[in-house]
Amino acid sequence: LKELTDGKMGVNQASFDANLEKFLNDPNRSEQDKLDTINTFSRTIEAGDKSAKEGIGVEGGIKHDYLGTGQELSDNVRTIIAGGMDNAANPKAIDQGDSRQCNATTVQEQLFGQNPALAAAKLNEVVTNATFTGERTFGANGKVTRDGGEFTAKVPPGIFKQAIAEVGNVDQAGNEVHSAATRLMNGGIINQTKQQQGQWYTENPSSAPGDSGERLYHMTKDGGFSTENVRDGNGNIVRGPGADIVDVAAMAKGAGVKDVAIMTSRDYLSRGGELPDNLHIVSSAADIDRAMEGKVGGILGGNSGDKYFTGRSDTNGGGHVVSVYKNGDGTYEVSDQYGNQRDRTGISSQVLANITKGSAARARGDVPQARPEEEYGRRTDGGSTRPGYNPSTDHSNVEYPSGTRYQNKPGEAVYYDRDNPGIRESDQKLQEQPEKKSEEQEKNPDKDGKGGDDARKAQIQGQIYSLQARLGDTGNEINSALSSDIYSQIAALKGQMADLA
Repeated sequence: LKELTDGKMGVNQASFDANLEKFLNDPNRSEQDKLDTINTFSRTIEAGDKSAKEGIGVEGGIKHDYLGTGQELSDNVRTIIAGGMDNAANPKAIDQGDSRQCNATTVQEQLFGQNPALAAAKLNEVVTNATFTGERTFGANGKVTRDGGEFTAKVPPGIFKQAIAEVGNVDQAGNEVHSAATRLMNGGIINQTKQQQGQWYTENPSSAPGDSGERLYHMTKDGGFSTENVRDGNGNIVRGPGADIVDVAAMAKGAGVKDVAIMTSRDYLSRGGELPDNLHIVSSAADIDRAMEGKVGGILGGNSGDKYFTGRSDTNGGGHVVSVYKNGDGTYEVSDQYGNQRDRTGISSQVLANITKGSAARARGDVPQARPEEEYGRRTDGGSTRPGYNPSTDHSNVEYPSGTRYQNKPGEAVYYDRDNPGIRESDQKLQEQPEKKSEEQEKNPDKDGKGGDDARKAQIQGQIYSLQARLGDTGNEINSALSSDIYSQIAALKGQMADLA
């Protein structure tokens, strides 16, 4: 691997060398895992070099032209392997950028964390064959099936082309980088699940502010790629793979992830019938603890507007999934795919259970009660203990009113859009954590020195924006049946706003 990469990794050289050394010296990795991983990465690079010299489709080379030809192909494959090496050395740092790929990103983190050799083999399949093979979870009728054998998905060209176009010229390592390797693997993981259900997923160039370019389309009857958009129950184009928890469980099985508990509440189930055997329905701290017993890790699905994410009051947010790990003292660590400034440890199981309560629970009056501050844990990297958005460490130097594709350029915003764990003011800027109010101010918010009505209006407007976003972009909506409830919530909030006018 050193012979194939020394002086040939471009902007990735320093980070690749550091990550390779870190991976080889990791005492928690077996020597066989290390050997198998670097050998597979070497084979992938060799395949790219072979096709660069002898042509696409040559035996032992690359079977598609989605990564270019000639020297461009060799360079692009090395860029991908640089990202793969970063993922193997730092699995908890695998990030989703501003994409809607929290589902597959958590699965990829678990895979690289527990079996880097298998992860490298999966990446090699995507790069060389543009396919992703794994366990089948869904039958021909779209229902969950057991012992369904294997299913091989085709990875569309848009996944490759957008990954290279958007991040191919930047260092693949570092906080918040949605690397080409991560994007290709996510494209394989998502399609391996979606194509079993007659849909295919790809990335297109962004066509408008707030549009990530991600789309779901219907497959043709003969298994080809049609251009017919998948739409939600209201006829809106689905603009992402979604955070459907049954899909997440299927993605984990398809990727070969073992001994990981996929967890959410019943309110977040999008379908009935049999569930994957790695999916656990939870509603309490005890349920979380039982599901995680003996597990290597977990993936938790729930409400991005929960107090854990916002650092403020509890609101109805979009669907989001994060990776969780159990600490030796019984508390939990959360790895959030929006960057290490959002990773926390020392979290109670009750806080995790609260995250799984969605808008349906709130409509029933089952609103999570705030826990003591210490139960929300602390920054894993030792930084500020404040939950949620942290401007001192976040790469988003500017907040935009609409999304922008992640470019990793100084001063360029990373707008976290529907999955963003933060509350916005009426101008769409993220609210800062307020100072602790006095007892009198808590009882009478009109005396908070800032104009109680104005503050309340801003809070209500932020909640309305969040709800409207969920209606306008169902890519991250888990249960479309909640739409009528969302409309009623918006109407109620507008009524409150009118009362303050």
